[in-house]
Amino acid sequence: MSNLSKIFGALLYLVVIINFTGVASAQNKVVVIPLAGEDYKDPTNGLRTLLFDADSIGGSAPSSTLGLSFSNTFNGSSCCAFLVMKRPADWNGTSDITVELFTRGVTTGTDSFFVRPRDYDDGDSFSDAAGVQSDIRDFTSTLQFRQFTVSLQAASLPKDWWFLLMQRNTSGGTNTGDIDLLSVAVSYTAVQ
Repeated sequence: MSNLSKIFGALLYLVVIINFTGVASAQNKVVVIPLAGEDYKDPTNGLRTLLFDADSIGGSAPSSTLGLSFSNTFNGSSCCAFLVMKRPADWNGTSDITVELFTRGVTTGTDSFFVRPRDYDDGDSFSDAAGVQSDIRDFTSTLQFRQFTVSLQAASLPKDWWFLLMQRNTSGGTNTGDIDLLSVAVSYTAVQ
């Protein structure tokens, strides 16, 4: 990962001033463009999806050419990635949260992930959470792209800061090669 991509990955927002009148005036508008957390809100049902590329995700999984590389291990130097985010201000507080992991497998076989939904308020001490299992996906060819989906109950994330720990579930899977995590999407129902 280049230093430039690390810098841009760390930026949450780029603020662009657009002058609609050609001269500086009260007509100027500020447009906020999220860089490390693109979002989309469906106007028909209020479902909002936040997208995070691999450069905006932390953890012990090392960088690969496309994202973060998870080896076939539950523990160790490349077992985990995490996404830390502020609880969305427009989340309705009752809808479940869907976490989707977009990946690329290097070898064939079945695999899955799990997410530990940790959350904290200012001043809290560390506490762990039980993992929530994703669906099981089959990599039928090398370098195949797969999406893993985890549904988190609303009651598991009531606090201000969400710490979503993502780990590869190596028990029961037949894929022994690496898996690259390319992007993570977090979806929830926003207040209408």
